[in-house]
Amino acid sequence: MEAKLEGQIGCWDEMLFHIELWSEEASRQNKTLIVELLGAERTKAKAAKQRVSEDLDALRRGEAYGEQVTSVARGFI
Repeated sequence: MEAKLEGQIGCWDEMLFHIELWSEEASRQNKTLIVELLGAERTKAKAAKQRVSEDLDALRRGEAYGEQVTSVARGFI
């Protein structure tokens, strides 16, 4: 389970990296709407990464699965 959560964090990091790249390119092309949409996606991705990080911390502290460790059950990656 720990490896799976670590993998999810890595995926969210990669998604955030690409969102930043696309956002920079859209900004250079003056595509304001796309920059705004990517900003919203960035916010969602950061929140999802935070939830998975919290689940990983809970797992490492030994908290019961299903009580605190919920991201996997919510269907993230």
